[in-house]
Amino acid sequence: MKNRMMLFKIIPAIAIVLCLTAGQSWAAASYLYSDEWGTPGAANSQFSLPSGAAVDAGGNIYVADEGNNRIQKFGPAGTFTTSYSPGLGSANGQFNGPRGIAVDAAGNVYVTDFHNNRVQKFNNNFQFQLAFGSAGQAAGQFTGPSGIALDSLGNIYVTDSINDRVQKFDSSGAFLIQWGSNGPADGQFFEPQGIAVDVFGSVYVVDTFNDRIQKFDSNGVFLGKWGIQGSANAEFFAPVGLALDAAGNLYVTDAGNLRVQKFTGGGTFFTTWGAFGQLAGEFIAPSGIAVSSTGSVYAADTLDTNVQIFGPSVPFVAAPKAGVYIDGLWYLDKNGNGAWDGSPADLLFSFGGGIVGAIPVTGDWDASGRTEVGIYDNGSWYLDNNGNGIWEGAPTDIFYSFGGGLTGAVPVTGDWDGDGKTEIGIYADGLWYLDRNGNGQWEGSGADLFYSFGGGLTGAVPVVGDWNGDGTDEIGLYLDGTWYLDVNGNGAWDGEPVDRIESFGGGLTGAVPVAGGWSQDGVTEIGVYFGGSWYLDFSASGAWDGTTFDQFYIYGVGLTGAVPVTGNW
Repeated sequence: MKNRMMLFKIIPAIAIVLCLTAGQSWAAASYLYSDEWGTPGAANSQFSLPSGAAVDAGGNIYVADEGNNRIQKFGPAGTFTTSYSPGLGSANGQFNGPRGIAVDAAGNVYVTDFHNNRVQKFNNNFQFQLAFGSAGQAAGQFTGPSGIALDSLGNIYVTDSINDRVQKFDSSGAFLIQWGSNGPADGQFFEPQGIAVDVFGSVYVVDTFNDRIQKFDSNGVFLGKWGIQGSANAEFFAPVGLALDAAGNLYVTDAGNLRVQKFTGGGTFFTTWGAFGQLAGEFIAPSGIAVSSTGSVYAADTLDTNVQIFGPSVPFVAAPKAGVYIDGLWYLDKNGNGAWDGSPADLLFSFGGGIVGAIPVTGDWDASGRTEVGIYDNGSWYLDNNGNGIWEGAPTDIFYSFGGGLTGAVPVTGDWDGDGKTEIGIYADGLWYLDRNGNGQWEGSGADLFYSFGGGLTGAVPVVGDWNGDGTDEIGLYLDGTWYLDVNGNGAWDGEPVDRIESFGGGLTGAVPVAGGWSQDGVTEIGVYFGGSWYLDFSASGAWDGTTFDQFYIYGVGLTGAVPVTGNW
């Protein structure tokens, strides 16, 4: 059995094609075909068994052209840039089956050299830097290294496929730890291939012939798994490649089912696309996969010798990041790792100091796609329109008078008209006054929006989000762990299933609701902030499912009275 599977891995799609017939497809995808490049051959932009794929910080695409023993680099649209073609061999810098590929923040390129049983590192000009590994089963040796991934500390994770394990090395290639053995139990593998590491250090591994994904911490401690053999959603038949986007969502090339599947970091199914064939959006043997910072998905098809580009069918929105506000100071997690790293990695703004009792507000005031900060104080709004974190007065920044005289008024912000720009509003005792036309003045219903939603819920906190994914924000309320969300957007509570009740945050007395598009699917998810701890509903189930499925991190501890904020900093 093992030898048969080794042969299957080396020429992965021969067996796959025999299992399917033309025209087989799956449910409608939320990702659309954009373009493709590649034909069989050895010229620039041609391929022979393209396998691994990676994207650098500039959006450039790197493809491990396994059959040609080279690496090709392309621009974001697939325009050829350069090729590193050292030829077949075992000397430093040469390849015998380059398979997996990863690129770090500095542009260094890491390649698993499958038949040479090693990993090689090159700088951003493809100059050889180092190699480590040899054939064998001892620590630091390989038998068919396949997938490769890097963590934020520069550590290197490699799926040692035929040895059924994962090995971890430091940035110099020194062996650190390993985990795994052959078998179907938790933490065991049957030829693991794709691998990825998220910003929190969680390690995801494609367990190819156990037809599943496994999740571990950075020390190899098992955290969870999902998938069985099959063709339904969240089932697999010989999955191969794996990639993460900026929000922590996973993309898996489900090779035997000739498709790509997308999941949250907790394993909740999101969508799938693909079918058997050679037309646009179809596959013969999808293998390597990569996702750019703008949400474009690049899938390498080993036997169709091309790379296809897909984009989300809804406009891409960057995943919101955390922040806290206290006494005029804003601590914003610009790099999105859930930790305060100081400036310039993160942002520290002084905006609102000296205004006692000021309430922080955030929004995209200029429709730039970036979140800016602001302050509300008893009907006065001070909005940092140019995004530099400093109040410079109008017209550089924005001053509005909206909400004065409303006792107990609470500021709210949202895109009330779907134009991509954030407008302001007020919530007061169940009544909502929303500045739909964006001129900073209340002009009555018609020009603006007036809703009655939440009357009688003493102590309820207003929340805003795109609960239905239509591109316009809707309203809602949070009270002691219960969320009342106006999903249909009519400004009235219609009960379930038209609207939605969710229970998230109960038992955390004093928890503050937060909301954001954690999964970048166009729909806003919920969460709570409690004394510096963030509990985020990454799985979009409306309930706290633990860190295997949802996300927990600490940001703001020790800042008594800090107010949580979220945005695309």
